[in-house]
Amino acid sequence: MFRIHPDEEVRALSVEPKLVNIQTGEQKIDRDTSLPLWTVTALHQPSDGSRPKLVKVTVPSKSEPDFTPMFAGFDRLEVDEYSIKRDGGGLSNAGLWFRAASLIELEG
Repeated sequence: MFRIHPDEEVRALSVEPKLVNIQTGEQKIDRDTSLPLWTVTALHQPSDGSRPKLVKVTVPSKSEPDFTPMFAGFDRLEVDEYSIKRDGGGLSNAGLWFRAASLIELEG
């Protein structure tokens, strides 16, 4: 695992529950903390000046995180790669996942 470079900004925009099943509304539970998981959509501004990107960050929290959009960031934000293998070889999906310990208030 590696961390986002300190010069890069990742600011929270919106939050929704991370669901196990859309039809039942059952929310996923974090296996480490036993807390419900939330998906926070965030704006990632790379330090190299390239275009900002929307990312989805998973955050455990007892209740829905309360924050002001663009004035909240992430404590211990981590990113890593994932891949899902296809039956018979090859990859069916691959990308990056983002996870943080919690949301934190940021200055302007």
